[in-house]
Amino acid sequence: MRPLSILFLGTQIATGGAQKVLLDQARWFIDRGHTVTAAFIYDKEGLHKKWQEANAFPIICLCAFRAGAGALEKSLSVIRGLWSLWKLVYRERYDVIETFTLDSNVLGLPLAWWAGIPVRIATYHF
Repeated sequence: MRPLSILFLGTQIATGGAQKVLLDQARWFIDRGHTVTAAFIYDKEGLHKKWQEANAFPIICLCAFRAGAGALEKSLSVIRGLWSLWKLVYRERYDVIETFTLDSNVLGLPLAWWAGIPVRIATYHF
C-alpha cells in the first residue's frame, strides 16, 4: 500500500482529550511512513510553537477565532480561517481527513468534500 497523505483537523490547540488523541494518531501514522498534517481552528492556550517543536509533522493554526473580539471581527476571523483551510486542502490534495470535534466536523467535512478528499472521517471526543 502506498503512503497516505492525512489531514487531522481539531478545533483548538489546548490541553485536552481530543487533542491528545489527534496527536497520538498523527504520530502513529508518521511512524508507519504516512504523511501527516495537523491543523487546528485556533490556539486557545498559546501552545502552537511548543507543539510544533515537539512533533515531526506540520501543525497549522488557522487562527479562525480570537477571544474578546467583537462580532464583526470574529466573523471575519472565521472566514479567513475557512479560506486558509480551503487553500490547505486544495493545495495538498490529501487522501484522508479526520476531524476530532463537533466544530471541526461542521467546518472541515463540507470543505473536504468540496475539495475532493476521498476519505472523510468524523469523530467527536469530549
